[in-house]
Amino acid sequence: MKKALILLLSILIFSCEKDEELTNINGDGSGGMSCVMNGTILNPSGGGIGGNKTCRIDYIPDEQITFFAVGFTTDQFDFTSVRAIAYDIDLDNFVGQTFDLIGMDTADNEESYGRVTKGNFNVEGRNYSTNSVRNGTLTILHYDDEEYTISGTFEFEAENEFGDIITITNGRFDSRLGY
Repeated sequence: MKKALILLLSILIFSCEKDEELTNINGDGSGGMSCVMNGTILNPSGGGIGGNKTCRIDYIPDEQITFFAVGFTTDQFDFTSVRAIAYDIDLDNFVGQTFDLIGMDTADNEESYGRVTKGNFNVEGRNYSTNSVRNGTLTILHYDDEEYTISGTFEFEAENEFGDIITITNGRFDSRLGY
């Protein structure tokens, strides 16, 4: 019985540690998504409406703009959402492109941006966004339009309406497109 208990505890410890690791960039869509927020590793968790990851290329016909969106939600910190959006992408030269995340998450924004949402929907100061001072980058390392896979990195600083700052580092994604 003692050996079984030790084995069970070992499995639980190692499975918990895996959730606290950064994902790999394999270049085949199998690595996943993760980042470090203010020194804490974040991985997708919880389900929510529509799942907990997004990775898509889309087109806005009225504005004739193609954009790429990557991000995830986690149940860490009472629900946290991390997103990076690159506007006006060139799919013919996508690999190797680095997008400056300098815009703000507003309805009339046409610049690439990063965003973090923390906690309860009804709390002031829960939305953090890049801006001209607090900014970052999103870089595409791999893109396969036949296998629908994409890989890359992101990092940025984001600020809320009260001047509080969140730092996202080591953001990485290696995912299939379409969700």
